[in-house]
Order: sequence, then structure tokens, then C-alpha cells
Amino acid sequence: MNAVQPSAPLVSVVVVAYRNRDTIGACLDSVAAQSGVACEVLVVDNSPDLGTWAALREARRAHPDRDVSALRPERNLGFAGGCNLGARHARGRYLLFLNPDAALEPGALATLLGFWEKTPGAGLLGPRILDECGRTMRTCRALPSLLGTFLDATGLDNRLGYYKLVRFPHNETRRVPQVMGACMFTTRELYERFQGLDERFFVYFEEVDLCKRMADAGLAVWFVAGAAASHQAGTSCESEHSAAAMVAQLRKSRALYFRKHFSTPAWLALLTLNWLEGVGKALACALLYAVRGRRRDLEKAKGFWRVALCPACSR
Repeated sequence: MNAVQPSAPLVSVVVVAYRNRDTIGACLDSVAAQSGVACEVLVVDNSPDLGTWAALREARRAHPDRDVSALRPERNLGFAGGCNLGARHARGRYLLFLNPDAALEPGALATLLGFWEKTPGAGLLGPRILDECGRTMRTCRALPSLLGTFLDATGLDNRLGYYKLVRFPHNETRRVPQVMGACMFTTRELYERFQGLDERFFVYFEEVDLCKRMADAGLAVWFVAGAAASHQAGTSCESEHSAAAMVAQLRKSRALYFRKHFSTPAWLALLTLNWLEGVGKALACALLYAVRGRRRDLEKAKGFWRVALCPACSR
């Protein structure tokens, strides 16, 4: 499904969808509303059903003037694989990776472009992320470490802010260790130089790995407060029916990140932490389910039990 393609765009917006029938239209509308910036959109539909694909076809019929292409791989490539597939088909000088349950605020692209052009040494940009109520989410993080992971897993970091940077109010532009993968901006040349996202990360930590690799190469990751995107968290892979798989997948990706970037003793320590977190939170979520009877608590208990059974596995 391809739109009529005009002259080469300046920005290629890559959207990796998974069961996003209800949000993909607003995502596309927000890109079309970015005045003064020539864009194309490439949607990679990883969905197991045709709901999102049907919504894309309807959007194409309703707006034949938009430069929108849709790709449907034979299997679910995951977020990293989907981003790489979209980037291979991109024609723009710049790439913006945007979640299908996210929408750019007015002027966001122009702000990111302007910042890039006046900031030598930039590798990756991330805008402010707004929640469903329009509040700024604290999305920037430190790069993972054993201490940071321990504090995050135990909940202590919610107050200390060692990993989650909770004392950074996200109201000013600054260099940060990592930005959220829901909306990331870079050049196509840089993305290709770094060989895109590492597809061993099916979902989670792929953008963390890219931030780490760029930082190691001397490039800066920037949080740009003047640009914003709204994000309906959890409408893709973190819905109730997939909670168990995603709990386990996050820990698998975290283990893969440590295996790639840390020593073997540190990786083994991380697996021990994964196991302890799996056992403790499986019991806690099971208890919550017994008290509240909520299906999500049960699904999370199943996910953490998977982690306890195999600290480096998603299943």
C-alpha cells in the first residue's frame, strides 16, 4: 500500500505499529500538521491481525495527498526490526521514529530540525513526552548500571532518582544519557553508520543500546524541551492481555544489554537481580490478585514467575 510519492522529503517518519487501529489515525494527522516541513511516513505494521492495516487503508483513502507508505512484514519483527525496515525504505535526510500511540505537538518537527542544525556533535534528539492529561512525563534516564537497576527494581529510585533522574523537571533543554524510544530524531546517515537498532532487542532497551553506542562514539544525546509529543502509554505492547509477556521481555532485554556492554561477572549479578525481582514481585502480584481480583495483577504475576524460572528468558 503506497501513496503517490512526490519529491524527496526532508524528514522520514518511521512508525512501527502493533494493534494500533484506534491510534494510528491521530498519529498520522499529527505528522501531516507539521507545517513547513516536507515529510513522508513509513508505517511498519507488525500486527497479527488486519485491524491496523485496515485503518491505514482508510486513512490513505481519506487523505490521498499525504506521502504515506505502509509495509507489512511476514512476521512480527519487533520494534528494532520494524524501525530498521522502515529506515531502509526512507528517502529523507532525517529520521523521526514515532510510536503509533504518540502524536506530535504543533511545531515539534521544526523545533527538532532547528536544534539539530545549530548543535554540532548531536547524535540523537528526544522531545518532551506528554501523558494523556498533557502533563510532562519524566522520561529521561541514566544509562543502566547494577546500582541503578537495583534501585529501580526495588522502587527506591522513585525517591532517589539515581536512574530515573526524577530531580530533572524536564522543563529545560539539556544533554542526557538516554531518551525515550517513543519519539527519537536523528539523521539517516548517522542511523546507517551505527547500523540502526540492534535487532537482538525485540522490544525494550533497543534505544538505550543506541544511546550508549552513540555516547561511546563521542556523540551527544539531547532532550529538547521546546518540542513535544503526546503519548498514550500502554496501547501497543503493554495492554493487559500482553502484560505477562512484556514483564518477562523487559528483563530479557535488560539481561541482553548487560551481556553486551558489561563484564561477565556484572551480567551474572544482573541475572541474580532478575531472579530475585522475579520471585519477589511474582509473590507480591499474586497477593494483589488475591485481594483485588484484577486480571492485570495475575498477568504480571505470571510474567515475573517466568523471570524467576529463567532470568535471561522472555518465555
